[in-house]
Amino acid sequence: MPDAHLKVLRKWQASLQSGSLKKIKEVSLHGQFLTDLFGNVLGYTGITDGHGECREWQAKVSISDAGQADVALGFLSNHGNQIVAGGRI
Repeated sequence: MPDAHLKVLRKWQASLQSGSLKKIKEVSLHGQFLTDLFGNVLGYTGITDGHGECREWQAKVSISDAGQADVALGFLSNHGNQIVAGGRI
């Protein structure tokens, strides 16, 4: 694993171990967590990196027959969505 990825994961690990994450509402961490994990570590692009046409992850989407998800992975664009996986944090 590249050092840059380990640095991101260790930052989250340290915050968890120190107890500082317990002081913050979970929802307020979603944006930074999704960007760090899916963008910086796993290399997916988000809405601003996808130039409005195709993005590979998106926060808070509605998945047909499954309700709301915190994150969806797939090919998402203004022309339609092909969601591969959706999940809750």
